[in-house]
This record gives sequence, C-alpha cells and structure tokens, in this order.
Amino acid sequence: MSERTIYLGSGVFEAARKTTLDKGQAQRLHGHSFRVDYASQIDLLPQLTVLCDRLNLSYLNELIDNPDNGAVLSWFQSQLVSNQVKRIQLWAGPQSGVTYLAQKGVQTWFRSRFEAAHYLPHVPKKHKCGRLHGHGFEVLIHSPIATSEQVKQVWREIHAHLHHQLLNDIEGLSNPTSEMLAHWIWHYFAKLGLTVAEVTVFETRSTGSVYNGQFFYIWKEFSFDSATQLAHQQKIIGHTYSLRVGLSSSLDEVFQWVEDFGDVKKIFSPLIDQLDHQPLHEILATGSMTECLAWLTKQALGALPKMTRLSVWHTPQEGLRQEYTKLPLWVE
Repeated sequence: MSERTIYLGSGVFEAARKTTLDKGQAQRLHGHSFRVDYASQIDLLPQLTVLCDRLNLSYLNELIDNPDNGAVLSWFQSQLVSNQVKRIQLWAGPQSGVTYLAQKGVQTWFRSRFEAAHYLPHVPKKHKCGRLHGHGFEVLIHSPIATSEQVKQVWREIHAHLHHQLLNDIEGLSNPTSEMLAHWIWHYFAKLGLTVAEVTVFETRSTGSVYNGQFFYIWKEFSFDSATQLAHQQKIIGHTYSLRVGLSSSLDEVFQWVEDFGDVKKIFSPLIDQLDHQPLHEILATGSMTECLAWLTKQALGALPKMTRLSVWHTPQEGLRQEYTKLPLWVE
C-alpha cells in the first residue's frame, strides 16, 4: 500500500454576472456567493486567494466572456497553472456548480433533498438503525454538462418516488442503506440510458455514501477543538478542526454497506477525545496537520483496513488529505 498527500483549499467571492441561456437569451443581471475548492499535490492556496480577491465584488462579464459556471471554472483552471491539480470545484450558491476532475474532465452537479423513512432489516437486534426511523436525505448528482437538463428532469421523477415514502417498500430498496440508495438512484438513470458520473447520498450532515457505477465510497466526519503552536514561533493559536474518514470497498453481502458508520465512530471517537481541547504540539511532534494525519493513521488504519482517505481541515479554507492506495481504488 502506498500513501500520497493532497493539499486541500477553498476560497470565496461575491460577484455579479449576465449569462446567455440555451436559446440565446441573456439573463438579467444577478449575483452569487461563489466558492472554489481544489485538491492538488502542491499547495495552491496563495494563488487561489489572490484569484478570488480579484473577482470579489466584480462584474464578471468584464473579465470573462459569457461567465456561466463552465466559463468561470475554465478561468480558474487557466489561472491555477499546475499539472498536479486533481480537482477544482465551483459552487454557484449551495445547490449547484461544476467540477473539473483530472481523470474525468468537467462535470456539472446539483444538490437536492427529500424526506423519507427507513429501517435496516439485517442489523443486530439492538442496533438503532434496525428501528423504523427517518432522515432528511440529500442527494448530489454529477453528470456530463451535455445531458444536465435531462438528468434534472429524471431526478424530479426519482424524487417523486422517494419523497415522503418508506424506502423499504420501494422495489430494489428492501435494505435501504445509504450505499444501496446511491446504487438504486444511479441505476435508475442508467435504465433510462442516462449516464451520471456519480451519485452522493448524505444520510446525515456528517455521513454519506457515493456510487460511481463501479465502486462505493463512504465517509464520516468529526470535529475537535484544539490549540497548537506555530512552527518556529512561540505564538499559540487554536482551531476547530474538521476530520473526514473515507472508506472504499465492495459491499458486505448481508448488510449491504461498506462499513457500519457506528463502527467507524467507535474507532475514531476515542482518538478524537485524545485530541479535543488539548494542545496538539504537546501530544504530537509539531501539532501540524501533517503530524495529526500521521498519528491518526497509525492509530486507526489497522482497525479500519477499508480506509482509503483521511482529511483534516484546520480552517474552512485549508486542509490536508492522506490517500492510501489499494484496491478497489476510489478515483476522484
């Protein structure tokens, strides 16, 4: 197994624009709160910060020709000059955007929500997910730009099947784990001849599953509040850290999940407790994100062999991810 470190960064800007619709008609002047995320093998945050400052409070048409989402994304691609960028994602508000992936090109995406009940029939008797309960599920769908409108039309049909329903009663969802729900949605599109790159199901704000037609990937998020010391300085600072644990594999034949989210929590909660409300530079070698990832990897990887990613953000703008390459490999 090999390991690779990926730099994560995010920037925001507010801007106005006019774009041309499909029929050639110009939209009214309007604006968005934009967000740009990247994943790269080199640190691009200083570059991204400068670019976002350049666009902030601007009229995008003066800088970018017909600045629809794809054009704005292309502008960032051209400005962030690096052949080591794995992903650049543009958010035009919280519900839609476009993404460039080094191995897949440009995709468009949108996010939607439905409310539904379910239970997992094969879990042990005392497992809380075996009881009838519900979620406000959110779904994020990536698709080729050329078919995005068709995908949205079909999603409205899918939404009608899922919203305010008991998922177990739907054909193909007798065991509606979030993995099986993502799988069911992906294949609904496939049966109609529509290709979607991947379907993400957010079961809660901190847990979710992704299916891309071949592999499954799940994650669980944690947070902890800690202090640390700036390198080569005596100054003490603090952060609310975000941790995302990612796992990828085929599904368990009985439970039809990659891993029980509860088991991930059992393994990581004691580790988080050792870091929470503590001075990291006294527990770890330097208290840096790199040291934090190394320590967590050493503690958890043996107990969670399906773990393929571990990400730490010390601010909403800057993070670091460790990737553990093994099969099945989840390709972003």
